[in-house]
Amino acid sequence: MTMKDLAATGGRELRVEALRRASLTLSEFVERDQRAQNLLADDRPLSGGHVEAMRQAFEEDGMPGVRLERRRRLAVIAACDVSGELRLELATQEVSDLAAACLQVALEDAGDPADVAVIGMGKVGGRELNYSSDIDLMFVAPGDTQVATKTVERILSALGDFTPEGQAYRIDLNLRPEGQQGALVRSLESYEEYYSRWAKTWEYQALIKARPVAGNIGCGARFIDLIEPLVYQSEITSERVTEIRKMKERVEDHANLSARRSKRTGNEDVKLGPGGIRDIEFSVQL
Repeated sequence: MTMKDLAATGGRELRVEALRRASLTLSEFVERDQRAQNLLADDRPLSGGHVEAMRQAFEEDGMPGVRLERRRRLAVIAACDVSGELRLELATQEVSDLAAACLQVALEDAGDPADVAVIGMGKVGGRELNYSSDIDLMFVAPGDTQVATKTVERILSALGDFTPEGQAYRIDLNLRPEGQQGALVRSLESYEEYYSRWAKTWEYQALIKARPVAGNIGCGARFIDLIEPLVYQSEITSERVTEIRKMKERVEDHANLSARRSKRTGNEDVKLGPGGIRDIEFSVQL
């Protein structure tokens, strides 16, 4: 039966076949998991909301249940994507919202969600997450940073460690102030001081996609209010434009070096090559 024939019948068969053609790993998972099959047979498999689904999974089986439910829902999103039911931008939004739901439930398990605001950066912040993306995060504490740090460490373990259910997410924390050497959690005042006095141009660019995704959303909103005047300045100096161009040159040099090592041409690099994702982002941000 062709995809056109399956489209005429609709529903589960179309989704399952489209997923089988796109991803052997996810289609094999669906074959083994009855609840994933039930979701694929639903007329509106994504209508219930990811957060409530993750909370229910946690009630049933703790964080292992959350990690398993995350894989189920990722398979459903992928099936609806490759079968043509979801436009690309809606698929990436669903994948991003699924990550945010996992973070919220992991935070609820790790401590008091009021203790920390989870700031999504990069693709998860821009609701552009794809199926294999890592998630870039920063954390803001409205109160005691030591308490918040312990909570965050438990979140990172719950979602970033390798487990029998797999690794839920690769988590990148390098966009935070001072990178790997910086504090895992900072107060609003600490972020304000850093970005006002020491931040580099690339760090302001990274903040363009910053968005509160879990935890204390009010604190997260205050963080966004704090950084916006610094990111979107009324006047862009020629020095900053020059610095951005030099940074773009370094990205291109890195892409060409990687291409030589892999015996490809730089034109084949969709992310860093000419006309690729980075080119588009730099053009829009400038």
